[in-house]
Amino acid sequence: DLRLDNDKKPATVSIEIRVLKTMFNRAIDWGLIGVNPVKGVKLPKADNISVRYLTKKEIEKLITTIQDDGNIQFLRIVKAYLHTGARRNELLPPLFTWDNVDFDERKVMINGQKGQSKRFLPMNQTLFELFTEIKDNDPKTPFNFNPDYITKKIAKYYKSAKIKGANTHSLRKTFGSLLIQNNVADIYTVSKLLGHASVKTTEKYYVDLVDDNYKSALDGLDKII
Repeated sequence: DLRLDNDKKPATVSIEIRVLKTMFNRAIDWGLIGVNPVKGVKLPKADNISVRYLTKKEIEKLITTIQDDGNIQFLRIVKAYLHTGARRNELLPPLFTWDNVDFDERKVMINGQKGQSKRFLPMNQTLFELFTEIKDNDPKTPFNFNPDYITKKIAKYYKSAKIKGANTHSLRKTFGSLLIQNNVADIYTVSKLLGHASVKTTEKYYVDLVDDNYKSALDGLDKII
């Protein structure tokens, strides 16, 4: 509690407690102490993370702004982020090449960052048409952008569209939020699509939207029984 009172985040304190537990367990193995003094100490409850996702109106404004600028190539990758929920680098080389796009099976393979496993996403009609258009122009790779260019360019378009508080990662969050808000997919499916290691991570980001869906589901019983 004292660490939390000193403005330490719950996640930081949790890491510290885990390190202490491991350290004292090792001391027990070495015969230096008999009891782990940190045993039984509960990890602080982590705060739910506020998610900045785009509303449908903001998406329309963003797309219109990019279209008006005539930047078709950038518009395509923005749409790809919105329809895959991929992280910034997951749609850029070397993680993403034509080897990741399977037109016959209509799916794309996403190589997770930070050593995370691969995941396969079905291509909806928007993605299928998008990648087909790109392939017809015969580029060496679907999206040949520099990561920093993506970050700076999207910030420019957000500013032009008068969209505040959003960044590149907001496109990924928008993917998840739209699926949950519109009851297109449950939290477990969204977790798999986003490549989260645990559904608890997904719940942490989208807890408010999930709660709204639970309420809507129960309210729907009024019309059934």
